Amino acid sequence: MRTSRFIGLLAVLMTLAGGTPCVAAAQATASTPGGSDEMGAAPSPDSSEATPDTEAQSERSASPENPMPFSGWKVINLPTGRTLEGGNWLFLISHRFNQPVNTGYAGFYGLDSGATMYLSLGYAFTDRLLVTLGRSDRRDNVELETRYGAVHERNPSWPVGLSVQGAVNWLTRDIPGQRRWRSAAFKYTAQVSLTRTVVDQVGLALVPGLTLNPDENLDGETPLVTLGLGARWKVQEKVALVGEWTPVLSRPDAIATAPNRHDTWAAGVEITTDGHVFQVVVSNGRGLTTDQYLSGADLGGDIADGNVRLGFNIFRILDFSKF
Repeated sequence: MRTSRFIGLLAVLMTLAGGTPCVAAAQATASTPGGSDEMGAAPSPDSSEATPDTEAQSERSASPENPMPFSGWKVINLPTGRTLEGGNWLFLISHRFNQPVNTGYAGFYGLDSGATMYLSLGYAFTDRLLVTLGRSDRRDNVELETRYGAVHERNPSWPVGLSVQGAVNWLTRDIPGQRRWRSAAFKYTAQVSLTRTVVDQVGLALVPGLTLNPDENLDGETPLVTLGLGARWKVQEKVALVGEWTPVLSRPDAIATAPNRHDTWAAGVEITTDGHVFQVVVSNGRGLTTDQYLSGADLGGDIADGNVRLGFNIFRILDFSKF
């Protein structure tokens, strides 16, 4: 993907993000007897006295920024505990450019290179259950993932958010002499997200993970155990800094046999507007599906020398009931 194509794609996406049909969904939450939502922000104190006009105005000004500790559905790659109101859809597009920043101006700091791309569409069957189908062009990886939000940290008896996520990844790339349905082409992951707001503007995430069959080219590989660490610092009402690190805890022998497998990390700036979350990030890896980023990254050089990749995530809530 060349720079012009990248700019054109962003223009289309920002046009989509500027639409109005899904603004109301950004604020929509499941109400509880105490007057606050289960997975989102509490309603305003005077919501019971709102007129239809004021309710419509409130919906137009709604933003997905309200939930803490995380505004997005991923820290960057790691899952947060956020779900959706039942019946809504979530669209995600992610890019990681293949060449690192230190290619310099000749490669426009990596932006002139091709990119690893991920597209997904999720549907909230209930306020707690979100199912997503996605695909990455890296090895034609198709991902089916399910997230269940067990509890929000606002629960007074449990001050930590808890969600579980499982994914099945299928490598559908056509390899001569091998069947697409071979067992080695399937990978399985499980993660538990524990989130907590430590101060008013800072959220933390602890995400242990397990990956079965992390390398389809190795027979008899033992499971890969990781521990994701994520953070978000809200510096302004709609701007935050986000970062994550996912060290590999198990199988140091596999690290030796795969010297280019480094602990995955990413950091960036997050901007929220009505109906969507936009992240501009740098990372040492280009894996976007769960099995890819948990299995490690390929860049392990000096960050100060620009041995990192640029990329972005765009989350968009879709409420088709408004059409």
